[in-house]
Amino acid sequence: SNNNNNNNNNNGSAPSSPKRANSGLPGQQRGANRFGRRPSQQEIEEEALALRQQKKAKQEAKQLQEATQLATRRLKQAQQVNHALQEALWRKKTKCRDMQQTVEELEDKIERATMILLPGRESVEAYLEHQIMNANQTIQEGKLALGRGLMEMEEEVEGLLKVTAELREQGSRNRAAMKEQHLEVKELQRHVREMKKHI
Repeated sequence: SNNNNNNNNNNGSAPSSPKRANSGLPGQQRGANRFGRRPSQQEIEEEALALRQQKKAKQEAKQLQEATQLATRRLKQAQQVNHALQEALWRKKTKCRDMQQTVEELEDKIERATMILLPGRESVEAYLEHQIMNANQTIQEGKLALGRGLMEMEEEVEGLLKVTAELREQGSRNRAAMKEQHLEVKELQRHVREMKKHI
C-alpha cells in the first residue's frame, strides 16, 4: 500500500506546495507524527514489519476462527453420530434383553413339556419295543414253519416223482405186453381163417 501511494504521488498531479511534495510515504507521515521528526529508514522498515506482522496476525486469527468453526461443526457431527450410536446400542441391548427373556421362556416350556411327555414317551417306546419283539418272534416262527412245510413238500414231490417213474415203467411194460398180445391175437385170427378154409 505504501508503494501504491508512492506511485499515486509520483504519477498523479504535481504537488500544490513544497510541504505536500515532501510529505513522503504514509508510513513516513505516521512515523513523523509518532516520532515528531522524519523517521529513519530503519524506523520505516520496523513500521512496515509491524504492519506485516499485524496483517499476518489477522490472517492467523481468521484461520484460527475458521478452524474453530470447522472443529465446532465436526464436534456437532460427532455428537450427532455418538447420539445415534447410543440409540442404536440401547435398541440392541433392549432387543437382546427381549430375546434372552424369550429364550428363557422357551427353555422353561421345553423343560415342562419334557417332564410331562417323557414318562408317556418311555411307556410308548417300551410298548413298541415289546410289539416289535413279538412281531420278530412271529416272523421267525413263520419262517421256521415255512421251512418245515417246504421240506415236507419237497419230500412229497420226491415221492410223487418216484411213483410217476414207476407208473411210467409199468405203462411201458403194459404197452409191450399189449403189443405182444395183439400180435398173438392176429396170429390166432390168421390161424382161425386157415382152419375155416380147410373146413
